[in-house]
Amino acid sequence: MKIDVSGVQFGYKSTHILDNITFEAKEGKILGILGENGCGKTTLLKCINRMLKPQGGAILLDDPDPGIFDKNNVRDDDVNISELSRKELARCFAIVSQTTSMPFPYTGYDAVRMGLYARSSATKEDENEKIYNAMKEAGALEFAERSVKELSGGELRRVMIARALVQNPKVLLLDEPTLHLDMDHQFALMDLITHLRDSRNMIIIMVTHDLTYAARYCDEVLIMEKGRIIRAGPVAEVLKPDVVRDVFHINAMIEYDERVKGLNVVMIGRVSS
Repeated sequence: MKIDVSGVQFGYKSTHILDNITFEAKEGKILGILGENGCGKTTLLKCINRMLKPQGGAILLDDPDPGIFDKNNVRDDDVNISELSRKELARCFAIVSQTTSMPFPYTGYDAVRMGLYARSSATKEDENEKIYNAMKEAGALEFAERSVKELSGGELRRVMIARALVQNPKVLLLDEPTLHLDMDHQFALMDLITHLRDSRNMIIIMVTHDLTYAARYCDEVLIMEKGRIIRAGPVAEVLKPDVVRDVFHINAMIEYDERVKGLNVVMIGRVSS
């Protein structure tokens, strides 16, 4: 399966936010969306997940997985996500937002169980097995009986990833997944995301400000500026010192590092005015 985003436009009455956004996201790849604050990254993610309705263009599923469809709606051609029911959408897309508001002190188990909304279980045992497997894969089993109100940011983020995984989605959308996490939790979370890409052959789309993690963990990146994509492609071809200087106003060294088996970004400092 592949996601084709074609000519997407979005804005509010007084502000144009997304302008002719076009790109592809492929199975088994992590796509990073980069750019300065206010460039439209999170808005784009919300359009992909249909939290916002584009005012132009289309978001298509190319060769969609039959498992996402209701029995009377199975399709084998390109499908516009606007045609999916809410449950079909939840079987395809899962999103982990920057912040998660839990108004009640649910346990970690109960929070993950909410992700089963779109996928019925034959028995209580089947449901428990799905929840257990998702929490185990996300490294969240130890939080099953704890209130989400008691969890740290990194612990809660793992519970939310488990809730996403229990949906058995084909696409995982992540909005600033390392935000507010300490260094150890950041690396652990990015290692988990890489594992999910490889073990589940997922499409993973990740909004991030962190150039170091984008360089090391993403397969492809697109860089946005003022609501438009100005660079897109394999990370080694796009993330260059001149691009970082022009877009982010930072001098940086970027080179392959054998120790991490990927690109390493060394921030030197702001570009002097």
